[in-house]
Amino acid sequence: MTSRRDLLQLFLGAPLALAACKRSGSTPRIEGELVDEELLRGHRVRDEGRVPLLEPSTDEPLYDAIVIGGGVAGLAARERMGREGLSVLLVEADSVVGGTAKGGQNAGGAHPWGAHYVTAPLVEAKPIVRLLEELGVIVGRSEDGRDVVLAEEAVVRAPEERLFHLGRWEEGLYPRAGASAEDLAELERFRAHVRLLAARRDAQGRRAFIAPLHYASRDAEVLELDRVTMGTWLDREGYRSARLRWLVDYACRDDFGLRVEHTSAWAALFYFAARSGPDGEPRAVIPWPEGNARLVTHLARKGRGSIEHGVLGRRVGEVGEECRVVVEDRQGSRRTRRARRVVLAVPAYVARRMVDGLAERDAGFEAPSYGSWVVANLVVDPAFARQEAPLAWDNVLHRSPSLGYVNARHQVDERAPALALTHYYALCDTDPKAVREKLLAVDHTSWSEVVLSDLEAAHPRIREHVRRIDVLRWGHAMVRPVPGLRARCAEASAARPFGRVHVAHSELSGVALFEEAYVHGLRAGEEVLAALGRHAPSDLDA
Repeated sequence: MTSRRDLLQLFLGAPLALAACKRSGSTPRIEGELVDEELLRGHRVRDEGRVPLLEPSTDEPLYDAIVIGGGVAGLAARERMGREGLSVLLVEADSVVGGTAKGGQNAGGAHPWGAHYVTAPLVEAKPIVRLLEELGVIVGRSEDGRDVVLAEEAVVRAPEERLFHLGRWEEGLYPRAGASAEDLAELERFRAHVRLLAARRDAQGRRAFIAPLHYASRDAEVLELDRVTMGTWLDREGYRSARLRWLVDYACRDDFGLRVEHTSAWAALFYFAARSGPDGEPRAVIPWPEGNARLVTHLARKGRGSIEHGVLGRRVGEVGEECRVVVEDRQGSRRTRRARRVVLAVPAYVARRMVDGLAERDAGFEAPSYGSWVVANLVVDPAFARQEAPLAWDNVLHRSPSLGYVNARHQVDERAPALALTHYYALCDTDPKAVREKLLAVDHTSWSEVVLSDLEAAHPRIREHVRRIDVLRWGHAMVRPVPGLRARCAEASAARPFGRVHVAHSELSGVALFEEAYVHGLRAGEEVLAALGRHAPSDLDA
């Protein structure tokens, strides 16, 4: 059995583990559970291999389309096809839809289980703008028409973010305490560099950095940044400040689950430049208590067609003029569904195990690696927040390998009997398989101890106030943009239909963002519409 010190050293590092062990002993077991059992069912696709195609029952209906996967891409494809009157069935292995954008509920209220915000879109990102208009988040345009106007209540409230650095909280995420004039000069030079990149456009007027990438330039000079790591780029550009490099490294861990020395320079610069507006300043952040589950819920309600939860897609094959889809329920029983077209809204490593010939077709497109994350949702006594300055929405610990926590109730006014804090940890090891094995070996009690010991550095009395901790282990949380992935995505055939099968996933952009998944879902849905002779204006370019 792993000792407490060994456990903390494994996930928090030796200095933090030593400090945690000096502060206190282990705490009695806190209520809570692992909530990833449904996700682990997907391992059957890997472990059992491709199952045989089965004959459908005689009364099985023929759908226009079946969507496999209820994440953002699958929901977007379902909504787009259903809007034009197609009969659509979506199957999702989890008990709820949303994928890594799903949310939950505890005594502290709604909370995220994954992605917890979107950035205010630029006007060029038409589908994202329209979606946020439907939700009342975008309420108009600026006088010059160059930017969107956001509803005041939708924007993250102050204090937005803070950093626990040198024993106290600082506003913002840059570690300013003790910074030298040279440190601050480098920070300003980096910001000026980002502003130039954010304003850059190609000969067709397309931005070099914008989300979703459907609207971005593919200039060779921009893609050249994808050949080197961000660490190499920082060295090449003469950025030496340890404080700036910590900030950039945090950004890479936060969005990509990678350290700066392994992240594509294009991806790291995309993180900063794509979040800048026409004026070069950072874009507003739009969070919800349940995170991007607010968007997921809207898409699920808006879309037409059935959704079957707890149903795992196992095999897709073409028979004559239709597709056969073998699905499996929680009890392991299988049946065959029929459709004229199929949308696979799952990662490539899953899709290739389900469809004959797909791996061979995409042999030139190496399936990207996925990083592992752990998300813990804590129910905390409100007295916790009264011990110090007001909680920020985003709370980061400078010395910690974790990503800190968000206060899920930050946007909510009404009083509640508890707070909901969502703690994020990205396992940034270079061997994804070894990381997943390490991750799945950690039980609820052990991870609760990691979370509490991590938070204890900034909140010494946190154990007195925590009532419950629930934990979700994401073994394949997000695509990791290592050097070369963006260029491969730009050139790959992996996004093209394969017979009557269409693919939709954020990995086809090389970055795991809501905007990318949403647009790939719309694209796949419109491919199906065109293939079935339903001609409609494109959501992507209208």
